[in-house]
Amino acid sequence: MRAIVVDDERLARDFLTRMLAMSEQIDQIQTCASIAEAGEQIFRFRPDVIFLDIQMPGGTGFDLLERLKSGSAPVVIFTTAFAEFGPKAFDVQACDYLLKPFDEERLGLALDRAGEALRHHSRRFRSPTRITVPLGSRSVRLTAQDIDWMAAEDNYVRIHSGTQNLLVRSTLEKLERDLKDGTLLRVHRSWIVNINRVKEIRRGEKQQYSLILEDGTAIKCSRRYKRRLRTMFRI
Repeated sequence: MRAIVVDDERLARDFLTRMLAMSEQIDQIQTCASIAEAGEQIFRFRPDVIFLDIQMPGGTGFDLLERLKSGSAPVVIFTTAFAEFGPKAFDVQACDYLLKPFDEERLGLALDRAGEALRHHSRRFRSPTRITVPLGSRSVRLTAQDIDWMAAEDNYVRIHSGTQNLLVRSTLEKLERDLKDGTLLRVHRSWIVNINRVKEIRRGEKQQYSLILEDGTAIKCSRRYKRRLRTMFRI
């Protein structure tokens, strides 16, 4: 993602820029110290996400958003020391609201949400991707929405789709790339689930999560993918 940091305080800009530079999700970063400068930079740079302070000389972050066309506005994450603007921030459909000071983990959660918001926007404009899975003498065409869950089994992947239990020679990584539309969520190195098939989320000791799917399948979410799960379901 391309990011712009808009904050009139130099130390705050530098702090956030350093943290963003360490994130694999951020490709390019620009900074602005005023609303006027931000308006010009957004027009030229076309960022995917904007980290926006609220109270600044010459106007507020809300003033800037009013000047942007809703169709071309980037994903907005407010960064402020004032909690009272939270309700208004979400009224203008902000993706997240970071209260200063925040740490790397909280920033990572905000970036995950921004990425999901961008994926949701982009998949509204493309046809669903399909994969072809051999089944006896015929082949089955599946979209991400057709799949309940997928599990790695040595050099194969087992795909559960309704009443069909299919086995395809592939890897989870490849199928995850081929079917990447925001419907499927990797929760373990060996498991991918359809988020719309999750019936229940159970939290155990040490913040470990288990998913119960509509067909009764129980899957443990590994620590590596816990942040993705929390982002997707806002838990």
